[in-house]
Amino acid sequence: IHFEFTEKTEVTFYSLSKTMINEYILKYPPFDKAGSYGIQDWSAVFVEKINGCFYNVVGFPLPKFVQIMQKPEVCSKFRLNNWLENVVVQS
Repeated sequence: IHFEFTEKTEVTFYSLSKTMINEYILKYPPFDKAGSYGIQDWSAVFVEKINGCFYNVVGFPLPKFVQIMQKPEVCSKFRLNNWLENVVVQS
C-alpha cells in the first residue's frame, strides 16, 4: 500500500546584503540544508513571511502527515486504530 501527499510552503525573505549573507555562511554552514538555510536557526531573522506550514520548511510537514494518518481509510489499511493516543512526545 502506498500513500503520497505534498505540502507547499512559500517563504519570503527580506532584502539581504552580501555582508549579511556572507556572515550567515561563515557562522551557520548552509550547504547541507534544503534552500541553503535553516529557518530554525539564526536565518529566521531573514524571513519576512511564511505562507504554509513551518514544519514543511524545517523538513517534514508533520501536521499534514498526522491529519492523513487519522483518516479512516488509512487507519484501516495500516491497522492504526487510535495510533495517535499512543504517541509519546519527549521534551
